[in-house]
Amino acid sequence: MAAMTRAAFACGEKAMSVNNEFQTQLFKQYVCELMRLRSKGANLAADVQELMKPAESDRKVDVPELYLLESALLEHLGSQDLKLRVAGYRDMLSNLLTPTSFACIAAQFVNLETAKHEELLSEAQHLASRVHRRYAAVPTVERLRARLAKRISLSLIAISLLFAATIVGLCFLRADEAGNFVTLSLTMLAGAAGASVSTLTRLYSIDPRHEPGNTWLSIESGKGTVLIAPLLGMVFAIVMYLLMRGGLVGGHAFPDFSNPVSPVEALLRNDDSARNLANLAKLLIWAFISGWTERLVPDVLDRLAPQARNEPSKSP
Repeated sequence: MAAMTRAAFACGEKAMSVNNEFQTQLFKQYVCELMRLRSKGANLAADVQELMKPAESDRKVDVPELYLLESALLEHLGSQDLKLRVAGYRDMLSNLLTPTSFACIAAQFVNLETAKHEELLSEAQHLASRVHRRYAAVPTVERLRARLAKRISLSLIAISLLFAATIVGLCFLRADEAGNFVTLSLTMLAGAAGASVSTLTRLYSIDPRHEPGNTWLSIESGKGTVLIAPLLGMVFAIVMYLLMRGGLVGGHAFPDFSNPVSPVEALLRNDDSARNLANLAKLLIWAFISGWTERLVPDVLDRLAPQARNEPSKSP
């Protein structure tokens, strides 16, 4: 998990670095195109010429500056160049948007063969605005996802270290005193791991082609639930352990608790038989599943609740 955290965070930092480099190179390209137009007699606005001055420096370029330069560039392009720009914008947005969103925009596209210069310029400016809006908003969403992923992973690492320290301390005691607590600790840790991995998977399964504002709002509003996911996984794992231990759920896929000695306690007593190892593996797998599938334990409890209500009526 620690390796996965470092890898995810490193990928986020690398993506931001690549994004800044991309913006710098795009900025220099726009400046070169504007300088070419100026050499042909184009009258550039004073604010645009001011933005063109630091092109040779290595300062960080932001998205609004890129948008201003591209807007100025579009205003000085001929109809044929605008047709090519519009076609390029359409192709970019077809990859940046969901099919539904792109279809809504595509319904308003002009015919490139018959459109007038003003129509081409209007569409080019609109599409350029949408492209740059995504360039500005998507990195913000990715930074938020990276921060949440880091917090979830760090919380799981902290829980793991806490349980590891406790287990190591208890292993110095007698096996019959440490076995049950170690079993509970491993169960809770597996549940926390399942909930954390499930949350990270869902967090990064959000389609980046969706509207960035809605994506950011969804992640931000669910941030509290995301951060307590490991704790919920621990609770669900303990409940599942109690259900299995009490015989309320069972079968060949579940651990066999007919032996009064817990699987971990048996292992601490050097009884590493295939049966004990299988029971421990099944216990940890079901604990992980309980954390991974957040509706599993509540659904089991919902099915057991009617039986609990009907049980007193059957007693004499």
